[in-house]
Amino acid sequence: MHRHTETVEVAGRTITISELTLLEVRSLFKRLAANTENGEIDVVDFGLFPNTDLITIASMIGDATLDDLTPSQLDKVIEKCREVNQHFFQLRDRMIDVGRKIQEARAATLNELLPS
Repeated sequence: MHRHTETVEVAGRTITISELTLLEVRSLFKRLAANTENGEIDVVDFGLFPNTDLITIASMIGDATLDDLTPSQLDKVIEKCREVNQHFFQLRDRMIDVGRKIQEARAATLNELLPS
């Protein structure tokens, strides 16, 4: 199987970003859901960048490691990952938006039920 890949030069090395297959997208969402359900949330993995997490980025770069890169270097990798995997990130953004709307609806319902 041939998939779309692109490279980015960061910190003197070449990192290859691969487009995820549908199976990989499904597996990644299951893995992310399992991490949050089990409370296994690494603050750095999930909090360092506002529009993605490092588990997702790591799944797109294969064997390359992220740990020796700085956040500004990772910005270049993330930008290329978003470009190569635009459908995945669009789906992710829509799911986050739906999650926010559900939370807002729950909060509004609780406010209605609580005595003033």
